[in-house]
Amino acid sequence: QEAVKQIQLYRQTLRTDTGLWAHILLGNGTHDPGLWATGNAWAAAGMLRVLATIKWSDFAGSMDTEMNNLRDWTTEILSASKGVVVSTSS
Repeated sequence: QEAVKQIQLYRQTLRTDTGLWAHILLGNGTHDPGLWATGNAWAAAGMLRVLATIKWSDFAGSMDTEMNNLRDWTTEILSASKGVVVSTSS
């Protein structure tokens, strides 16, 4: 439950209107609201790891809400990433 709580707090802080997570927010002079593809991928992968841990634990029966949230939050990042257009300059 603590891992899910930590993920929820990260999501509340870093999630942008696009559904993707920002790179760095609330830092002391290191504020970078830009999107970070690798960071979003790591966040999604981490959520799936926590989901799998819960699913195969003795607590799975009492953590349906948490597992559904993790699925939804992972899907949110993956869906949002499909809409990202990467531009390159010559």
